[in-house]
Amino acid sequence: MAPVLAPFDARPLRHAILGLYNEVTYGTQDMGSCSLWVDLMERYIARLADPWRRDERIVAVFNAVLDALDEPWRLEDLAEIAGISAEHLRRSCRKAFGRTPMQQVTHLRIQHAAHRLVTTNDSVDLIAHEVGYENPFAFSNTFKRMTGVRPSQFRIRSNQLENSG
Repeated sequence: MAPVLAPFDARPLRHAILGLYNEVTYGTQDMGSCSLWVDLMERYIARLADPWRRDERIVAVFNAVLDALDEPWRLEDLAEIAGISAEHLRRSCRKAFGRTPMQQVTHLRIQHAAHRLVTTNDSVDLIAHEVGYENPFAFSNTFKRMTGVRPSQFRIRSNQLENSG
């Protein structure tokens, strides 16, 4: 439980903190958007400070997902990677993330899409395809459900934040 001292690039964390600050201070204070910013910060910090406390099987599953977000992942595929039953994976994911394995896949897809929206000029359709959505409309609906805004609105807000900071 000792603090971790290690070099890291603080810019992604800084941008997530500024994004949350901007959403709370100047934005619509939408809880979905705030949650996305907090999730980005938690994931970045956890990857740096807490890699040894996770179940290695879960880490293997979601590293595989991150390496191939565009794959049509099924619960059975994820359980096979972990080498455990689908039900055991479901319980483990609930404990680790507070979500089911498939909800975690969706979360990772949307998180990656949010990053791509902010860091590239790629079209929403291309980003949707890169994160596993054949239908950009379905992607946009899922993105809005999880963040509170459509992908194009998310990009505009992020650009405004970047230009004001």
